[in-house]
Amino acid sequence: MTARLALLAVAQATWQTLAIQVLDGLGQALFAVLAAASVTDRLADARRAGEAQRLVGSALLFGSAVGPAATGLLVDALGYRGTFALLAGVGAVATALVVAKVPETLKDAK
Repeated sequence: MTARLALLAVAQATWQTLAIQVLDGLGQALFAVLAAASVTDRLADARRAGEAQRLVGSALLFGSAVGPAATGLLVDALGYRGTFALLAGVGAVATALVVAKVPETLKDAK
């Protein structure tokens, strides 16, 4: 997401924007699967996989509902390039927080 948003901030042509959006589909597919797997792993019970899917799905739907409205306010103030750049920064901070604060759950990485 961070790379896609940063690229959108500097895109110069429509074809570039369309090509960059391919990253969005790939990123969303990877994120949904990995987030659900991570939450399931953290719950420590494979029988609670449905609960994990519900938690991840709810968070994604909430973001899909609130995100565009909030972004619309940002576009008015910052323009499209500024908004994409700001959101890329937010994504970078979120990625850093996940890397720093979410513990690895593998018992033995060997």
